Amino acid sequence: KPQITYNFHSTIDNSRTEPFKPSVHPQKPYSVSPLSECLDHPIQGHGLETRHGSISTTKYPDDMVAPPIHYSHPYQTEIEEFEYREWQLQVSRKDELMNGRGGLGGTLLKDEEGGEKTEISSVNAVWIDTVDDLQALSHRIETENVREIALDLEAHSHRTFGGFVCLMQLSLRRTKNDGGHTSGATNTIETSSDFLIDTLALRSSINQYLAHVFANPDIVKVMHGADSDIPWLQRDFGLYIVNLFDTGR
Repeated sequence: KPQITYNFHSTIDNSRTEPFKPSVHPQKPYSVSPLSECLDHPIQGHGLETRHGSISTTKYPDDMVAPPIHYSHPYQTEIEEFEYREWQLQVSRKDELMNGRGGLGGTLLKDEEGGEKTEISSVNAVWIDTVDDLQALSHRIETENVREIALDLEAHSHRTFGGFVCLMQLSLRRTKNDGGHTSGATNTIETSSDFLIDTLALRSSINQYLAHVFANPDIVKVMHGADSDIPWLQRDFGLYIVNLFDTGR
């Protein structure tokens, strides 16, 4: 079992009477409201009626087995008060979008010189499964003034009640001079744009090194259909996203 092989430090509680208590970075990066406002003031009732906001129409029986209390979203204030950055609202010129060579700024996969199209299979992502490498990636994102990251998760739920995340895929926008997508190129954390993070091996370290990245309102997190990914991040790693762009919504 991965729980045993990778020595999961947190005990999985599958009880239907114990509330989900958010596991947040103790410093609550980029906070507007203090963490204690969430953790020290539980709300009476299971809260299921309001988990989808005012649009929820689901009714639950009075005798349903459920926790007697629930906790508010620790980043509710930060998300509700978030304002999109001016650069996010800028409209690109048509010639920038339709340049035919790698999308906006020419930073996507594009034709190599000579007319050959780069295949996605030739992208050399960097595998991250040590704390040192995870720390190095976090440091790079923080110091290079990264404004966009793309994310996707792969989770396992076979023969397990709650399931757990096994892999995180993270990409940075390529620079025009990035050779990381060239077939045969050797990539490092300092030069690559694509990363595969072993979230089983690094389960206990993800929060420490990525919480500030995910909560940073100056970094837009690009995901596709994040309905499941968001609660997985919260449940397994205590990661909360501020400034999300969901291409599936």
